[in-house]
Amino acid sequence: VPAWRGHRPLTPAQRTLLVITVAIIPFTSLIRSGVLVINDFGIHSALFMQFPLLLLASELLINWRYQERHSRLAPGQAGPIPHTPYILRSIVSLAIVIGVLSTCYRAFTLRLILPLSDMNASSSHDPEVRGLSHKAYISYLGYAKLDRAVPQDAIVQFNPTDSWIFWKNVDLANINHQVAIAGSELWCGSELGGDPNGCPPMAAAINPLYKSAPADQARATCHQFGIQYLVANMYDTAWEDKKSWVWTLKPVVSDPEFRAMDCR
Repeated sequence: VPAWRGHRPLTPAQRTLLVITVAIIPFTSLIRSGVLVINDFGIHSALFMQFPLLLLASELLINWRYQERHSRLAPGQAGPIPHTPYILRSIVSLAIVIGVLSTCYRAFTLRLILPLSDMNASSSHDPEVRGLSHKAYISYLGYAKLDRAVPQDAIVQFNPTDSWIFWKNVDLANINHQVAIAGSELWCGSELGGDPNGCPPMAAAINPLYKSAPADQARATCHQFGIQYLVANMYDTAWEDKKSWVWTLKPVVSDPEFRAMDCR
């Protein structure tokens, strides 16, 4: 508002920051990403707007601090400083307090959301909810052993058929290797780049392995798509079939509830 800054023209730097901020508003408000399930673009594109706003707000706060300092001097000692309405400064101060408190709250929830959720998981009717922390535990230990047992560039495949993102994130966070497909949906993990045309035939061949399949079928699928190791845990259907590849292929990790098999 020109009156609040003494009708002084904006500097080139201020104009640049203002143009960046205004230009991002329609993108953040009206465009969404159709690739991921969540609107990942809408969530993170606002970060480009926060950076110039942070610089502009920092300069504004410094100017207010400068005003307060010089208001205590004799009238002839300070030059003309534009006056900012008290109500605006009060609103900004309140916004800063809310920002600090909400940031602390967000950090608190991110740190404790899983322990708090796990306390109530036993009462859930969904077996995946009840078993999430246990799967995370056995996967953390199993994948650590797998990392030590296979080359870093090995291609490993876990069960891609799980639809619940938190259940699947346990594998994605621990696997530390390239995978053939990350999901059984249309995109199968190519959302951030890659050709999704290969997803249907890959999913059609890999998904049945985790329902139940013999060792020969598992080897044929691995050879077809360049997979070297298959991972299974006690929550996979194929685990229950003692004649499936889970129990007949050569293991590289053989824990009581987590196995990784050489399917080359």
